[in-house]
Amino acid sequence: MRALRSAVITATMMSLAACTSAPPKAYVAPTISTAVSAPGNADLSEANATLQRALNERHLYLTVDDDVAPYPDSSCRNGLLKRVSSPAEIGAAQDPLYAGYLLPIRLQASGVRYRDSMGQWQPLTSLPATAMTVYLDLSDDARTPLAAPTLSALSGQPVSLVLSDAQYQQWQKAGSALGQGRIWVKRAPSLRRPEPEGANIEHLFQERSGAVLQALDGNPLAACQSQQDSVFIASATVPFQPGRGYRLEELVAMLPQDADFNQLFRQAALVAKGRYLTYWGKLAVLQDRCKSGELGADVCGKGRATSQRDDQGLIVVIGGESSDD
Repeated sequence: MRALRSAVITATMMSLAACTSAPPKAYVAPTISTAVSAPGNADLSEANATLQRALNERHLYLTVDDDVAPYPDSSCRNGLLKRVSSPAEIGAAQDPLYAGYLLPIRLQASGVRYRDSMGQWQPLTSLPATAMTVYLDLSDDARTPLAAPTLSALSGQPVSLVLSDAQYQQWQKAGSALGQGRIWVKRAPSLRRPEPEGANIEHLFQERSGAVLQALDGNPLAACQSQQDSVFIASATVPFQPGRGYRLEELVAMLPQDADFNQLFRQAALVAKGRYLTYWGKLAVLQDRCKSGELGADVCGKGRATSQRDDQGLIVVIGGESSDD
């Protein structure tokens, strides 16, 4: 009987203790950041923070060299090569704007050579270690036959070779330890697209896979716009209004997708005259047809901007009503 009484008391105490225990902590889901990380060469200075935010809204960014560039996720970089003149310009890290480097070379009896800053041909004894593919451009060296031993020497290096059409025919006959997948041919594209002014783009083709690369100097934004019809740039959010002044960040938000975003100060002067500069160097017209009543709210909306071509083929950006009128 005593044992039974003790068990009852123990059970009662345990029940009371359970009732007075602190409740379990509520589950808090981990916070997941969805922010897009800035590219390694982005300008993170406070002085350009407002401009940087405006460019980010258009899916562009300002580099430390004061260039406006496409984000790496625009898919442009996969088809772009940075043209360099010497191995010293080849960086070890992954460049966020390019998929590789294009280095002009020449074949001589003594081996592979490149032209230095003084115009002298120097032996290419080794290439800097890099995470990117290096494309050795032999296409301008038409005088030198493609010697199989020299090409075989390149097979041990992590490089691809760029040839002219005539050289490619030689290479097919000569045979080489350098596989077909590492041979590219430089030629003009069969279908010409608008090319950015002064871009000097070279087109490379992979015969086996049909892949295409574009080699260029300097900032790749205009080449990317040509390659993808500017669709990777977000639509304008500020409507054009004649006679209105635009701060730099507002100008970025107003310019059409095909604008040259690397000439913002020139664009500001042109916008005052109702025009803007496209990425291929042509002047186009900005016209507020919503305010004039030519177009209704079904086209203009409030604060929206669309575009079409006028009778002369000039691009016309249609501004909507100002949201702060």
